[in-house]
Formats: sequence, C-alpha cells, structure tokens
Amino acid sequence: METIGKINFYERRELGERINVTFRFIKENWKVLLKYGALLALPFAAIQGFFMGDIFRMAMDPTSMDYTQILTSYGGYILLLMGSWIVMSSFALALLKAHEEDTLTPQTSLKDLAYFVPYIGKTLIMTLLLGGLGVVLMIAGILVALIPVLGVVVIILAAIGLLISIPALMLIYYPMYFENLNAWESLKKGFSLGWKNWGSTFVMSLVLSILFGVIQYLFMIPSYVWLFANALSPSNDLVSDGAVVGYITSFIAAFGVYLVMPASTIGIAFQYFHCREKDEHLSLQSPMDNFDNL
Repeated sequence: METIGKINFYERRELGERINVTFRFIKENWKVLLKYGALLALPFAAIQGFFMGDIFRMAMDPTSMDYTQILTSYGGYILLLMGSWIVMSSFALALLKAHEEDTLTPQTSLKDLAYFVPYIGKTLIMTLLLGGLGVVLMIAGILVALIPVLGVVVIILAAIGLLISIPALMLIYYPMYFENLNAWESLKKGFSLGWKNWGSTFVMSLVLSILFGVIQYLFMIPSYVWLFANALSPSNDLVSDGAVVGYITSFIAAFGVYLVMPASTIGIAFQYFHCREKDEHLSLQSPMDNFDNL
C-alpha cells in the first residue's frame, strides 16, 4: 500500500491505477512541472514558430517551395523536436528521481534537480545509440531488398517489425536512470521488459496519447483557425500579410506540445515501474532486506 504523501513506484497496478497514479504525481507536483516545464519549453517553441510558419506557407502556396527551403524547414523542425524531447523528458525523469529520494517539494528549483543536466547527456547517448542501430538496420535492409525476389517481402516484414517493436522501445530509457545501467544494457533491459509486457505497454501508451493529445490539440486550435481563414482567402493574403499571426499561432501550438511532453514521460515511467515490479518483485525484496539488517 502507498503511504500518504509518497508514491510507491514499484507496485503492480491495473491500467486504471497506472493512469490515476500518473495524474496524482502531476497533481502533487504541478507547480514545479508547470513553472520549469514552461521555462524549458519557451525557447524551443519560440524557434519552432519560425519553422512552422514556413511549413504552413509552403502548404498553402506550393509554388513557393524549393528544395533548400524544404530541407531547412522540415530538417530544422525534426531536429528541434528531437532536442526538445530529450530536454523535456530528462526534466520529467529528474522530477521522478527527486521524488524517489524524497527531495521533491513545491519549492524545488531547477537548480535543485541535480539529475537534470546529466540526464540530458544520458538521453542523448541513448538516442544516438538507437539512431545508429536504426541506420545499420536500414542499410542492411536496403542491401537485402536489392535482391529482386526478397525485396518486397523484406520491406513488408521490416515495416511490420518496426511497428511491433515500438511499444517495447518505449521502456529502453528508464533502466539507465533508475538502475544505473549504461546505454547498451539499458536498451537490452528496457526492450526485454517492454516485450514481455507488450500488450499493457501498448494500451498504456495509447491511452496516454489520447488523453494528452486532447490537451495538445487545444493549443493547436489557433493554428487551425488561422489556416482555415487563410484557405478561405482567395489570394492567400493571410500567408504574406499575416506572418506575425502565423508565428504566434505556431508558437502556441509548439508550446502546448512541449509543455505536455513531461507528462507523457511520467506516464510511461509508471508503466516501467509496473513491469519491473511484475518481473522482479522489488516490493517484496525491500522488507526482506530490512529484516536481514536487524
């Protein structure tokens, strides 16, 4: 059973309980999450507003496209999205670690989260490792796909394998922070846990995507309104004359996406805690350790 004011991480929970404990953690630490989450999200959203403005303009006026602009806008958007995910996820994981060690309070400052900056480095290393493995597998797949008979089969099987692996890959980061494993060991441990609990991890991620996706959608409404108004304009005047409005709506949409990122990381963390407790029975080991120390 959980004690009042303290959430036991390693506990087997049903889906509804995992959702509830996610929102409980967010509710109890909303001040720190909102204050520093907004502070970290602001620069990313401010920069992304420029990229999204270009993307919207190209979507509404295809004649304005050129390869350089496409590469700059979409490439910058993807890199910014990856960078923001690394920072915001590391921030959420630092909050969880601080809670585990009883150092998280409403007065906690970003400076007090000693894990934050090292976690950014760890998350970056894991992301690069995963990206490197992806490139190797992609090159191997292309080489095999060049064989006429196997080409189509390999492409189909690779696509299916990637889709099936996504839920398992969601847990690969957490052992690195909560078990002090290196990136490679964390990848193996997290993938193994995710694969053993593929169904529950998939459902948990789906529910979180829907719940937090609704919040992100609310921030995107101004962009949709602006795009709809531009579509009704016969000469696309809003694209050329409404650059400031377009930037502001893009900024709001990006800010909402980044602000919600830590919540999703926290939700998947409780899925990891559930899977690890189910696999290793950590809650039973702790009382036994205390008994041995008597």
